[in-house]
Amino acid sequence: MKELLLKGFVTPTDCGGDLQKAIDTAASLELGKVVVEQDVTADTVYIPGGMYLVINNATVTANLVVDGGENWSFSKKWINIEGENATIRGNISFFNATNVTVTGLCVEGNLTCQYVNWLRLMNVHGQVTVGRGCTNVIVQKLSGNLGVCGDYSCGKIVPGSKPEVTNVVVQDCACDAMLTAAEDCGILNIQLQNLEGKVAIGSPENQLPAEQFMNLTLIMRSSILTNLKS
Repeated sequence: MKELLLKGFVTPTDCGGDLQKAIDTAASLELGKVVVEQDVTADTVYIPGGMYLVINNATVTANLVVDGGENWSFSKKWINIEGENATIRGNISFFNATNVTVTGLCVEGNLTCQYVNWLRLMNVHGQVTVGRGCTNVIVQKLSGNLGVCGDYSCGKIVPGSKPEVTNVVVQDCACDAMLTAAEDCGILNIQLQNLEGKVAIGSPENQLPAEQFMNLTLIMRSSILTNLKS
């Protein structure tokens, strides 16, 4: 343990190749940092608050989960997942989290966010969904597909937190984007700037009043706009 404290981080190799054990060890030692530099495989890996996960030139075959539960007081805070030539073969899901940063990842599954406050995604490739309860979100240099979706929910809520999707800025992305809402959950203050791809607003199958789509700003580089419903 002293060697880990002197090193300042934990690797799966330090824990017999077990990524979950490396994360738990880093948390218990209050190091808060795990570095992955070799391919690892797991089932579902749970990431606690205060964790800095670095993946360098490696593939992580696992589902990564950050879940603060249905209580605002237990929100998982200060989580940073940073990659360089890094691939996640699985899904990444955030529920009830605050101050989250994800950079430099290729996600072969889905990256989903619900009830996340202060979220930044940068240089991510894959399918990204910003769902219910997300606010103060910046998405930059995404390639793949993006959903800003008030109708996306896992069925759980965080009492005391509004379900609306608000204050989302999308910049310099090469992706298709879909903006959708629900009868009980609108989207508000959404800005798409320098986006190259198709943009769909609303759904033909679910006609909603204009009030569910408020303050949408689109500054497009090259796009096709479809399904605009008023």
